[in-house]
Amino acid sequence: MKKLSITLIIFYVLAFSNVKSLNIFEFSLIGVGVGLVYDQYFDSSLRSDNVYQNKVDVISRFQKRGQINLEKNYFDNLPIQQKLSVIETLNQN
Repeated sequence: MKKLSITLIIFYVLAFSNVKSLNIFEFSLIGVGVGLVYDQYFDSSLRSDNVYQNKVDVISRFQKRGQINLEKNYFDNLPIQQKLSVIETLNQN
């Protein structure tokens, strides 16, 4: 499938009857662009959840539980404003 899509792109650029005046600079831009799009499309290292949503989940879990215990790895990843909010809530109890 990957080779087929690359082959179709090459045929589209090179094999039609009308003349396109592409110089070596434009061909290199097309090649780099196709490479970047290919790399981003088939990149499996990205996760579907984002960092902001994880932080919101930590705060909402803390507020729903009403417990004083938080795991250290959750607390370490929070920004300073949310850490202060958690500390302030703990001091109020």
